[in-house]
Amino acid sequence: MTADVTTQRPAGWRRPRGLRHRVAGLLVALLAAGGVWLVWHAAIDTSALRFVDVLSLDGAGVEGTGSTWGTYLWAFAEPVVTVVSKKVIFGVLVVACGLAVYRKRVVLAVQLVLLVGGANLTSQYLKSHVTRPDVGLGDTLYNSWTSGHTTAAASMSVALVLAVPRRFRPVAVVIGVLYTTTTGVGTMIGSWHRPSDVLGGLLVVLAWTGLVTALDGTLETGPATRASTTTVALLTGSAMATGAAAWVAIDRTLGLGVVLTEPSRADRLVAFGGGALAVVAVTCLVFACLTGLLGLADRDTAVSVTLPTQA
Repeated sequence: MTADVTTQRPAGWRRPRGLRHRVAGLLVALLAAGGVWLVWHAAIDTSALRFVDVLSLDGAGVEGTGSTWGTYLWAFAEPVVTVVSKKVIFGVLVVACGLAVYRKRVVLAVQLVLLVGGANLTSQYLKSHVTRPDVGLGDTLYNSWTSGHTTAAASMSVALVLAVPRRFRPVAVVIGVLYTTTTGVGTMIGSWHRPSDVLGGLLVVLAWTGLVTALDGTLETGPATRASTTTVALLTGSAMATGAAAWVAIDRTLGLGVVLTEPSRADRLVAFGGGALAVVAVTCLVFACLTGLLGLADRDTAVSVTLPTQA
């Protein structure tokens, strides 16, 4: 008779490089890159969704017709949005890499640099080369695609989730979702970006997250935990619910564009709500994929042996 037991790592043991989460990471990266193109095509290259994008920006932004509503929201969002800077990004990256090195995960520290640097450089490149139509704020590049603030917030949050020990991961994920969502929606409230700009930034980060996962098979060690599965389920459910609500609002706004109806303030608020809910949905999706990839890494690197036992 035999039994499966998890053993202590013997001297000279080297962690096996898992395959499943590397393949899954590559698949996530490819799908996210496709999502980046899809958002660009739908919101910039398609007139109908471009109408939704413009109207949503005008719904609650401090520069739009919902200025009173937007001013109240901006008072809450401004401290969160304006904290993003190169110094803050560098500081968070140093902390995350320090945690990785402290945990004797030097390769992970390199992955974090690649993730944060690659995502933010990609976003800045797209911002400089993909110009949005003028939305009435004077400078078309000011509202260019993608959102650098959202990219920074999401990449910093993902880096910290990757860096912290497993027992702190669910808390780091919740904080990351809240911070990233607030930053993304906050740029809309401040009339800095349209929803598609924010969605593009989120998907850029997801693409780089999948890529760094695929490059190395040593993201995690030890057995998977139930918290990982629960977190993925909750985030996926949240993404589906908010995504469905966003689609209802966006579909209603699309109807306004078809019949060429002059949008009311309520129409603009609905458009803003649809865009904000879409941001929440994609943020939850990004962190669900991240948690799922880490869960696969947990399983891929767990080591068990079969030992004989007494009958």
